[in-house]
Amino acid sequence: MGTEAAGALLRGLAVAALPASYAVAFVQGWDVCGLKMLGLSCPFCGFSHAAVALVQGQVAEAHAYHPFVIPWLIVAVWLLTWSAVDVVHPRGASARWDPRKRIPPWIWGGLAVTMVGTWIWRMVG
Repeated sequence: MGTEAAGALLRGLAVAALPASYAVAFVQGWDVCGLKMLGLSCPFCGFSHAAVALVQGQVAEAHAYHPFVIPWLIVAVWLLTWSAVDVVHPRGASARWDPRKRIPPWIWGGLAVTMVGTWIWRMVG
């Protein structure tokens, strides 16, 4: 396995391990957010509950917990898919289709702005 394929595999494992570790902590009832432990809110507050509700097929409830769980899920699936393509075809199709470059910057910017806007709205409201 080449260096690039190994890097892609590690990225894919990291993308998969983070939600898995949060799921274990969530099921155990542990707080997973450092800001929440300090008594503060963060832009991703409610995201764990939203992800669990989404996995259970409760889309409306997931949206109520956090309105951006579905767009972030789409981005995560996109990045994970192309990381897997890197592992299978290390200089093949993914060399032309770098996932970070295939998602336009305005989408990243829009997600960031709406996340911060929602965070401010929740703190004020």
